[in-house]
Amino acid sequence: MKALKYKGLVSFLLIFYLSMGISRYVQILWFEKNDAVFAYSLSYAFMAIAGSLSFLLGSKINGQKLLKSFAFFIPIYSLGMLLRIFPSPIALPILSGFISGIGASTVILIVRTWIFVIANEQDEDKEFLISSRVVAGQIGAVLSVLLAGQLLVIFQESEYIYIILLLASSLSLYTVFLVKIPDNKINEKRSTILPTDKKLTLIAVISSVILGTSNGMFEPYLPIILKNIGFSLSTVSIIMAVYATIKIISGLTFQNKKLLTYPHYNILVAEILLCFSAIGLVMLNQKYLILPLIFIISVLISVTNISIEIWEYRVFPSHELPIYFGIIHSSFFIGDALGGTVGGYLYTYVNIEMLFIVFSILSLILGTIYFTMYKKIQFAK
Repeated sequence: MKALKYKGLVSFLLIFYLSMGISRYVQILWFEKNDAVFAYSLSYAFMAIAGSLSFLLGSKINGQKLLKSFAFFIPIYSLGMLLRIFPSPIALPILSGFISGIGASTVILIVRTWIFVIANEQDEDKEFLISSRVVAGQIGAVLSVLLAGQLLVIFQESEYIYIILLLASSLSLYTVFLVKIPDNKINEKRSTILPTDKKLTLIAVISSVILGTSNGMFEPYLPIILKNIGFSLSTVSIIMAVYATIKIISGLTFQNKKLLTYPHYNILVAEILLCFSAIGLVMLNQKYLILPLIFIISVLISVTNISIEIWEYRVFPSHELPIYFGIIHSSFFIGDALGGTVGGYLYTYVNIEMLFIVFSILSLILGTIYFTMYKKIQFAK
């Protein structure tokens, strides 16, 4: 199995995303329990804003060894996660978000560069390696909601279990150092931090901002959206686990080379269907009719995420790919900040239906941009 061939990378990703998933799932429920959903949206926004700085931090970590870089940024992320225990005063969620954003985004950027180096050396496994980060994130999401969700139910949602889970997820990050991390450098140092094609860079920034906005306003709020619809917390954790499991199956299916031959078509079709699915969520008022649409959305998001990963490798010049990684990574987090804030505002002060409508519009725009951009670049080549 390819997973065994790259067990160091796969193990690192699973530990990292499991810890991240538990903390993320518990935080939104903990803040809602304390009537602090808007504080959560601000924390999420500042996390994303700080994440956008990874573009600048990326130039600093170039030339550094993997282990040294992880040893610096994992503790930063762990500290940010630890502060999620405090939903008030509002300064603490903001501080927590900012610290978490710096740590998490930089670790993810390092991981992406790590994958890029391996993928260049192992061309026959490129599709598996590129999609491994997405699939590992989905597996972590399944395990995290199952574990955290059922523990919250078993301990009757006491304050102590929320705090224990947030503390445990923070400390569990350090177990990544039990994994054998290569001693090689992240990348050679570069004299520039901007790509040569400024038009392509601008379009990449715009598309990544929209992608981040779409992400930030839907999935982080899904647990409390389900609660608002009328599902119990125990049922919510099961639904979220099924949701993430479907994403895993979809991701594993789309590791197939044939299915990834035309990633721009995958993105366009998936985003159009996402648009219609989100509109369907607005029109339906029976909670058990909404579930199939939510599961369909999980498939479409998975297809989109993996196809975009492949799309990036196809579109961006290979010799400048690490630079583009930094730019799109930062742009995504800027959008994520916007989406998290808008999502929190719509959920708290408007209604869930408007959240779904905005999400559907963004999906349509996103599919069009990625499809058009790919076709133009391929035609130019």
